Formats: sequence, structure tokens, C-alpha cells
Amino acid sequence: MKNAIAKIKKISIVGRLAGSLNYLVPKSKLKIPTENAIKMAQNIAAQEIPNEQMLSRHKKMDKSKFAVAGYEKIAQKYTQLYYDDKSDLGFFNQFLTYLPKGSRVLDVGCGPGTFTQHFVSAGFAVEGIDLSKKMITIVRKKLPKARFQLMDMRQLKFPENSFDGIFAAYSLIHIPSEDIVDTLKGFKRVLKPDGIVGLITQKGASDKIVDEPMQPGEKMFFNFFTKERLQKFLDGAGLKLEYQEEAVLADAEGSGSDRVIYTIATK
Repeated sequence: MKNAIAKIKKISIVGRLAGSLNYLVPKSKLKIPTENAIKMAQNIAAQEIPNEQMLSRHKKMDKSKFAVAGYEKIAQKYTQLYYDDKSDLGFFNQFLTYLPKGSRVLDVGCGPGTFTQHFVSAGFAVEGIDLSKKMITIVRKKLPKARFQLMDMRQLKFPENSFDGIFAAYSLIHIPSEDIVDTLKGFKRVLKPDGIVGLITQKGASDKIVDEPMQPGEKMFFNFFTKERLQKFLDGAGLKLEYQEEAVLADAEGSGSDRVIYTIATK
């Protein structure tokens, strides 16, 4: 059905353009045979139809996988910039106070292991997941004793009640709004009773594609929040808000957000 509609659109465009080409030239000076006018119009129309299709694909694309594709291109640069970053350790240490010693923790969107390394050092049984193949390759080399899997946070492949805590730092911001509640429900499903969720998100506009500051010419999908909007998502997933704080973002260059939101919720 879609192909038929596209063909009708193309025929319509060709007809209009071919007619216009001959209409604009006085008959006494007409030098474009009808068949040539049609071919010229077809060439112009061929450029218009793909643009319509491209716009349609843009609307339907998986924005999370679009973000992952961006990380595949900047994985090494991102690691160099952020693996040793300590700007969020105050909140990270606060999150640890909610967990019993030796707890099993899932680091969601672990990246190169910026926070995973601190879970390991603190003696927690941590497992990391990421949807970027290059990030998983990097983190496995950096932290060979920890376990990592290539996995979409929207489709966690763990049994119910698997973890005492889930930590998602700067990863939920790459999930589109329509998937947030189901993603958080997935977190809740794999948490043990009274399990803890720690989130680091950013404040700002929702569901937007911007220039990737680390890779000129590339784009990145971001979904930013307000405290109130994030709480609504938590409520929708059946998670109870325990703590929330807004602070200045240490590295705000290029993302369109200059504030960070720290959140802790319980099952």
C-alpha cells in the first residue's frame, strides 16, 4: 500500500513538472519534446521522493540505536575524556550507602566502566551492560574480572529479583520518552524486593537530536528531563522516589544541558 501511494505521488509530480516545462515555453519556440520533458521531470521527481522517504524513516527510527551508532564512532574519545572523571562520585557514594555490603549491582549503560570500576573497588558484585559493541570491548579490557554483556536496557535478559541495585548514569537520556516507563518497569522487574535504582540524568528539553560535540558532522539523540517529569515516569513504573537533587553539570559543552539530576528510587 505504501509503495502504491509513493508511485501515485511520483506520477503526480512527474505530470505536474512535465506540464510545467512545456507550459512555460511559448509553443512557437518549443524545443523540448514531450517525452524529453517527462524524462527531465522524472529526474527532478526522483530527487523529491527519496527526501520524503528519508523524513519518514527519521520519524520511525529507533532513536536509542541511533545514539548507540554515535557512541560506536566516539568510543575511544569518550573513554579518554570520561573514564577517570570523578565529578559525580559524591552522588555515587551516596547511592552506595543504600546497598548492603557485597550487593549484586547492575550498571546500565556502563560505557567504558567509569562507575563500574568503583563498584569493583568497593567490593560489590557488579555486572555491566551496554548496547555499544565498542564500549563493551573497551570495558572488558579495562576491567577483566567483571562481567559485561551487550544488551539493550529496554529488554533486560535477567530473571526477576536478580539485583540489589541498578545504577544508570547518563544512559536513560538516550531512551525516547515513549519507552521510559517500560524501561523503568524492566528495572523494577529484575530488582529484588526493596531494591535500589540510582539515576544520573540531565535537565532540559525532551527527545531531540543535536550535533555531537565530540564528532563534528555527527548527530546524537538526547532525552532530557525535569525533576517533576522524571518523577512521573518513576510513578508510572511503580518505583518510589527516595531522593532527588539538581546540580550544575561539570561538563555541559555541546549537549544543550547545563544541569544534572541525581535520583534514587526504590522498588
